[in-house]
Amino acid sequence: MDKPSDTAASILRQFGSIAAFTCSDESEFRRILGQDDVVKIVLATRDLIEAGLREQLDRTILAPEDPALHRYLVRRIGHLRHEVLLAFFCDEAGGFIAEETLASGVQDSVAISARVVVQKAMALDARSFLLVHNHPSGTPVPSAQDERETRAIQALAQKLELRLIDHLVVGGTQIRSVFERISRDD
Repeated sequence: MDKPSDTAASILRQFGSIAAFTCSDESEFRRILGQDDVVKIVLATRDLIEAGLREQLDRTILAPEDPALHRYLVRRIGHLRHEVLLAFFCDEAGGFIAEETLASGVQDSVAISARVVVQKAMALDARSFLLVHNHPSGTPVPSAQDERETRAIQALAQKLELRLIDHLVVGGTQIRSVFERISRDD
């Protein structure tokens, strides 16, 4: 039997990178790893790691600069090949209530509907929320569209006494704040 480090090196060579391994789907694991039992173990391990990272967020005050949140976001969407919009909803004290995938788009865009975001927040009785989406290009710099949509969502949320905590963009292993970008532009 191979040593674990030899097995890991072999798997890394076959997938090409840790990011490719992390984001592969079950069919890709079956193609490369072959054995059903091995694929099940790999998928279960990956799910456990993601659950462990997410568990660190439960019952905590959600802060956009929190390293635990950043680790989770990079693992969850940092290397996806299409854009995904996540929302993290919080209670009155800023404590984490729920995470929702609000939209999934094509490679370079995802539509953000202010109405959908606000409706979900109200259905959860949330008082604040954090938006996060990824840029498959690996560049976390917010686009002009990201800024416009963030401003529109923030304006609607304020009218309904909801607070948009921030809107983060994940590109690979880096994360940037749309709010920071907007404040520099103002």
